[in-house]
Amino acid sequence: MVINLLKVGLFLIGAFMPMLCLAQIQGLEITEADSLHTDLEYNTYNLSFIYLKNTNTDSLFLSWELTEEVLEEEWYVTICDNVTCYGVLPDGADMYGIAPDQTVYIRMEVNPYEHDGFGHVRLLITETNDPQSSAQYLDFTFETKNHTSTNQLVENLPNLSIYPNPYSDFLYFSNPSNEPIQVNLLDIKGASLKSFSLSPQSNTYISTENLPSIYAARCINSSQVKTIPLINLR
Repeated sequence: MVINLLKVGLFLIGAFMPMLCLAQIQGLEITEADSLHTDLEYNTYNLSFIYLKNTNTDSLFLSWELTEEVLEEEWYVTICDNVTCYGVLPDGADMYGIAPDQTVYIRMEVNPYEHDGFGHVRLLITETNDPQSSAQYLDFTFETKNHTSTNQLVENLPNLSIYPNPYSDFLYFSNPSNEPIQVNLLDIKGASLKSFSLSPQSNTYISTENLPSIYAARCINSSQVKTIPLINLR
């Protein structure tokens, strides 16, 4: 399925409290990972948990703010924290205090209702009474199982593959066809991050460690233009 980059470009990103110092919140332990990818099952409420543990000797009061939202319009999406399940995806909320040595979660619920697609939600976590002192991000990404695979073939560009997807530190590109293919890596707004050409019957790879999150690859040959999503697990 092709990402609708025009729709994605409508979402505001980057407004992350301009004076905020992104230092780690003292005593907050994000267990397992601060980013979570979920392959969605159709017509099912898929639950995705990120756990927050307080290692302080006092209670820790946290707030979350929605800073990025890229979701298919047909999907049902809601968020739950240790206060309530909101039934929607609000701009933000304050959480109840987390007692010492206690763990709570932030949970996303997504039902794609038979609609393929890709989703990304980024939350900014701050201390409720001192939001300017420190902050941490939580990232949830979602994709229907039929929308991507470890070795993703690009429709109508026979045998071109991009892998692994989801990716972390690198991406491989394989072009066994007899004509060159131009690849343009795009951010969430559709702006170009990197462009390169794949020669006929060649392979290459790029390091993604110094690149911002890549949300799509636009692949062009002499007769086709196709765009596919790429998921960053870093």
